[in-house]
Amino acid sequence: MLHVRDRTRGATELCFDITVTDPDGSVTVELDGVRMRRVPGRADRAPMRYETALRAAPHLRLPAAASPLPGNHDLAGAVTPSVEAAQADALSVRFADSVTRFKQLTAHMAAAAFTDLLPADTAEFTLSDLVRHGMLPGHDRLARALLGLMSRHCLAAVGDGERWRLTGTADPEPLAARLPLNFPAWSAEVQLAVRQLSHLPQVLRGERDALHLLTGQGCQEALEQFYDVAPSCRLHNRLVAALVAEIVRAWPQDRPLRILEIGAGTGGTTAAVLPLLPPERAVYHFTDVSAAFFARARHRFGDHSFVDYRTFDLNADPAEQGFTDGGYDLVVAANALHTATNLRTALSRVRALLAPGGRLLAFEAHDTDYLLPFSGTLTSFWAHDDELRPGSPLLGRNQWRDVLRACGLTDIVCLGDTFEGAEDMASVLLASAPAYGIAQPALPRPDVDTRWIVATESEAEAPLAEHVAGLLSDGATRSVPVTPAPSDPEAWSASLAGAGDPAVVLVLGEAPADPQAMLDQAVRRAGMLRDLASACLSPDGARPALWLVTRPSGALPAPNGPPSHRTPPSGAWPGPWPTNTPTCE
Repeated sequence: MLHVRDRTRGATELCFDITVTDPDGSVTVELDGVRMRRVPGRADRAPMRYETALRAAPHLRLPAAASPLPGNHDLAGAVTPSVEAAQADALSVRFADSVTRFKQLTAHMAAAAFTDLLPADTAEFTLSDLVRHGMLPGHDRLARALLGLMSRHCLAAVGDGERWRLTGTADPEPLAARLPLNFPAWSAEVQLAVRQLSHLPQVLRGERDALHLLTGQGCQEALEQFYDVAPSCRLHNRLVAALVAEIVRAWPQDRPLRILEIGAGTGGTTAAVLPLLPPERAVYHFTDVSAAFFARARHRFGDHSFVDYRTFDLNADPAEQGFTDGGYDLVVAANALHTATNLRTALSRVRALLAPGGRLLAFEAHDTDYLLPFSGTLTSFWAHDDELRPGSPLLGRNQWRDVLRACGLTDIVCLGDTFEGAEDMASVLLASAPAYGIAQPALPRPDVDTRWIVATESEAEAPLAEHVAGLLSDGATRSVPVTPAPSDPEAWSASLAGAGDPAVVLVLGEAPADPQAMLDQAVRRAGMLRDLASACLSPDGARPALWLVTRPSGALPAPNGPPSHRTPPSGAWPGPWPTNTPTCE
C-alpha cells in the first residue's frame, strides 16, 4: 500500500512524505521530504514530432531511362515571366553602369600595379620584361588581358612586336571610394574586387596567393554572397532556378530525378535549386574538384537529406571517379564548364553522363574583363589548353552553341541575351543529350556455394516462383526446387539439410480484402516464420539467408504507386520495398 502525506505546498514547490507498506501494515519503504519544484521553461515551446520520411533510392550504378521531358524551347517558353522579372532586376541595379565602373576600376588598378612592377624609367616593355622584373611566368595570360583592358581605357598602348607602353595616369583611389556609394547593391563585388586588385602587384610577383585572398578570413562570406545574391550571379541563378522548377513540374511523379551539379563551389546555384526539388524522389550530387567547400556546404544544406557530396574533376574520366555513364537526368554547371583544360573533351564526358534525352543546364560568363578582379587572378582560370580558346577561357554565346552542337548535344536554348546592359555578360544554356540505346548490365550470377530453395505461400505464387528458380538455376547447371512453404520446424529442417549454404526465397501472396481473412493470413505467416526460426535454432540447424518477396503495399508515395488502389499485405511485411534480405540467425 502507498501512503502520501502532504507537508507543505507553495506556488513553486511541493513537499511530501511517502510510505510503502505490506498488506499487513509492515513498512517496507519510507521517503521523507520528497520535493517537487516547478522549473521555469519556455511557454511557447512547440511540441516536437518525429516521423520517418521515405526516400527514393534508385540504383546509381545503373543508367537512367530516357528522359520524359518536353523540348527545351517549350521549357524556355514556360519561364518567360521569370526572364522578364530578371530583366527588371537588371535595370533596378543599374547593371550596365556598374559593370562599366568595375572595368574602369580594374584598368586603373592594373595600371598602378604595372607601374609598381616596372622600373621608373621604363618606356616600353614586353611580357618577358614583366617576368624579368618579378612577375611569375604563369601570369602572362592575366597580364595580357589586363593590358588589353587598360588599352581600352587609354592607360596602355601596344606597338610593334607586342611592345607595350603605359599611357595616361592611373588614379584608382577615387574610383574605389565612389563605387560602393554609387552601387550599394554590388557590395560583395566591390569588397572582393578591391581586395584582389589592391594586392595585384604581390599576386603578380607570387608574394600573395590569389585564392587565399578570395577565400581567406574576411572574404568567405563576401565570396558566398557574390555567387548567391550579388547581381552578377543572381540574375542568371534566377533563370536556372526557373528552368529547374519547370523541369520538376514536368517530371513524372513515379520516377526519381537524378541530378549532378559540377563545380558547385560555395553553393550559390545549389541554394537556388534545392528548395525546388521533391525531397522524396530527388538524388542530388553536389560535386567540386576538391572537398574544400564540402564542410560549409554540409552545414548549409543539412536540411536537404537527398544531397550527397563527391569530388569530380572534369579533366578526368568520370568512370574512374565512380560516376556511371547515362546515370543522370540533369547536369547543372554554373561557371564550371569553362574551367576544363580541354573543353570539347569535358563536354563529351558530360554528355556521356546524361541519360538519353537528359539535360545539361549551364550558366556561363562571356565577359573576361569583368571577371579579371575575381577569378581572373587565379592561375586555374587560365589553365585551358585547347585550340578553341587561344586567349580567354570564356566563350561567347554563339561559340557555346557551336561547341555544344559539335559535342553531340541538341535542342540548344540560350537565355539572358535580352538583359539590357548585360547582353554579353553571361548566358544560361539548356541542351539535350541525344537519344541512344541503354545497355542493361547482365544479371549477377548466383553464388556457386549457395543452395537455393524457393518456397510459396500458396499455389497462386507458383508461376513467379518457377521463374525465380529458373534464374537461380544458372542456366540449368543445377536444380532449384520449388515447394510449398513447410508447415513445421521439422519440415523446414529437412528442406534446409544438404550440402552448401542454404538460401530461402519465400514468395508471399496477395492479401485478402476481408479483415478477418487478413488477420488469419497474418497469423499463418507469423507461424511460418516462427517455424523457420525454430529450425535455425536447433543445435545442428542451418543458418540460411532469407528473402521475402511481397506485394506492393501502397504505403509509399510515388514512385511506388498510389495507395488508394493497393491493399497492404498482412503480416510478414518486411518493409516498404518489394524485396528484403534479412538473415535468419
